[in-house]
Amino acid sequence: MMKIQSLGIKTDLIFHNFEAEVSHFDNFIAVKTRTNPSFRWGNYLIFDSPPKKADFKIWQKLFIKHIGQPPEINHFLFAWDNPRGELGEIDDFIKAGYKLESDIVQTSSELIKPKIAKIDIELRLLDFKKELQAVIENHVLVRGDEEEIAYREFWQNNAKSYLKMIEAGAGQWFGAFVDDKLVADMGLFFKDDVARYQAVITLPEFQNLGIASNLLYYVGQYGLENFGVKYLLIVADQNYHAKDIYRKLGFSGSEQSHALDWH
Repeated sequence: MMKIQSLGIKTDLIFHNFEAEVSHFDNFIAVKTRTNPSFRWGNYLIFDSPPKKADFKIWQKLFIKHIGQPPEINHFLFAWDNPRGELGEIDDFIKAGYKLESDIVQTSSELIKPKIAKIDIELRLLDFKKELQAVIENHVLVRGDEEEIAYREFWQNNAKSYLKMIEAGAGQWFGAFVDDKLVADMGLFFKDDVARYQAVITLPEFQNLGIASNLLYYVGQYGLENFGVKYLLIVADQNYHAKDIYRKLGFSGSEQSHALDWH
């Protein structure tokens, strides 16, 4: 059975073990979420090392065998367990239209309190079941280039998984409000001594006001005080400014991760 080194992958499995079928093999792990086939990060393969020259066809065949193919599954996604961030031989994947996703895994055991937000905000725990629709609408609004109907369906399915975890006592969801309007939200879920942030967003018109940093701090303190964890973990796109916000709060990059995505 594959032994996992990466903190990022170990905490990914916190979520997969609630909803997905997680199958372990000698040199890879197959994650399949039958209830949410459009969830790319719920239907993928994790390998024990970066791709080698011959792996392009091998990995795709393994994906079709263990995850699926159209019309059930309309993507390929491969990650690998290498905290040092080694890329391996990715040229054949890139030539075939795959995109390389690069993230930095940041951790903290003690957060730095941010400056007060530039507008009045209320930070609180959400009643996820009752306030779910507002969360979904905000995440659909900031979906980027994803198709709206498919992304809404994905988030409705995703939210059911988060609700199961919350009801099982494995985490909570939090929000920031301006005049009773939900303008930022995120989850925090845990296992053993680590808690991981999930789906951190702020509505575009409320960005750069210090809302996200204050909510991140509030959520992290809640986790450290109530979940019995020793440290917090957050994953950020290596090419996106969010990692700098996290660094100012006391997070430091402990490892890099890469994945190849086609959809």
